[in-house]
Amino acid sequence: MKFIQLLLISVFIMPCALLNMELSDRESLIYRQQVLHNFFYSAVIANDPDIVERLVVEHNVPVDTLIDGVTAFIKAIGRENYEVARKLLELGADPDAQSARRDTALHYAIFDGNRELIRSLLLRGARDDIPNNAGDTARDYAEALDMQDLLDPYRVPFPTRFEVEDLPVQGEAAPAA
Repeated sequence: MKFIQLLLISVFIMPCALLNMELSDRESLIYRQQVLHNFFYSAVIANDPDIVERLVVEHNVPVDTLIDGVTAFIKAIGRENYEVARKLLELGADPDAQSARRDTALHYAIFDGNRELIRSLLLRGARDDIPNNAGDTARDYAEALDMQDLLDPYRVPFPTRFEVEDLPVQGEAAPAA
C-alpha cells in the first residue's frame, strides 16, 4: 500500500507541483488519463485490489483497460494476481478476455488447477469453447488434465474459502452450529 501511495505522489503530485506549468484543458485531461493508467497498471502488477477498485469506481478508469496489449484482467491472471483478478471480475471485467496467444482466463485457471477461479469465471458466464492460437479450448485443457468435472459449477460442490476455514482441524471438535 505504501508503494502505491509513493507512486501516486511521485507520478502525479510532484510533477504538477514542481513544474507549475499551465496546461490546456485537453492537455490536462490527457495527462490525468496517462497518470491514472500508469497508476492502474502499478496497482494490477502490485496485486492491490483496493486501489484497483478505487481507480475504477472513483476515477472512472475502464475496467478493461489494456496493459501491454491485454486487458488488466488477463494481465492479473497471467501474473497469478488472483485478488486483483477477482476484484476486476466483480467490477465487470470480461471473463472471456484473451491474452496475446488468445488464451482466456479459463485456460489459465484450468492449467493452474485454481478451482475457486474456475468457479468464479463460470458463474460470471465464461465460455469454455473459445480456442487459443493452438486451437485448444479450455474444455480441451480440462479433458487433457482429467478435470472436466470442474467446468460445471452447479454439479460439483466447490467449498468456499469460508467453508474450508470452518472445517475442524484433525483432532479438534467441530464448530458449534
